[in-house]
Amino acid sequence: MKPARKISLVFILLFIFNFCSDKYEVEKNRLAHTYVDLLVVEDLYKDTDSLLNKRAKVFEKYSLTEELYDSAYKRMTFNIEEWDIFFELANTYLDSLKAIEKENEQKKR
Repeated sequence: MKPARKISLVFILLFIFNFCSDKYEVEKNRLAHTYVDLLVVEDLYKDTDSLLNKRAKVFEKYSLTEELYDSAYKRMTFNIEEWDIFFELANTYLDSLKAIEKENEQKKR
């Protein structure tokens, strides 16, 4: 293979790898947000008829099916590094929701 082709191939592979890793980061973030929103919904609507409807709205909000979410979540549990990143993203999102809630409570006073 000619050196120019090798260099071109390397750049193409790097571009593809970079694009895919950015997309995967978005997916982990979306998965973490879905996870947190589902926990909130389940806490607010436990033992009510609205729970299934609210869960469905969370999946709709993040353009996920329950099956796709479950599959991605289970896959995450097999990789400790990914699991740690997932929970860091989830905690960051939860903290942001708490800050918004606290701000809203202060505005009401």
